[in-house]
Amino acid sequence: MQAIKITLVEPNQTIYDLALQHYGTVAGIVDILSYNPDLKNDKLALSTLGIDTVKDNDFYFDAPVEIGFPLKINKDSKYGIPTITREFNAPITTYNI
Repeated sequence: MQAIKITLVEPNQTIYDLALQHYGTVAGIVDILSYNPDLKNDKLALSTLGIDTVKDNDFYFDAPVEIGFPLKINKDSKYGIPTITREFNAPITTYNI
């Protein structure tokens, strides 16, 4: 049985940030998408980028994820690098409006 951890997405975190923070590598995106099929971008950030959130339902990897989204993380993932993720004590955010 896989150990699933729930964490809330912080402001301005992209899927790349989340993968690095929780898996230690962007390869963790595979698990994030697999365990979170309803993952969405932050609508305000998309609007700021000029994306019509009514007509466009695509997921943008380089735009922030919805703030407060309850993200499921597979702690037993083959994509994780535990020695790296233990070093992160704060959320990783690379997106800047």
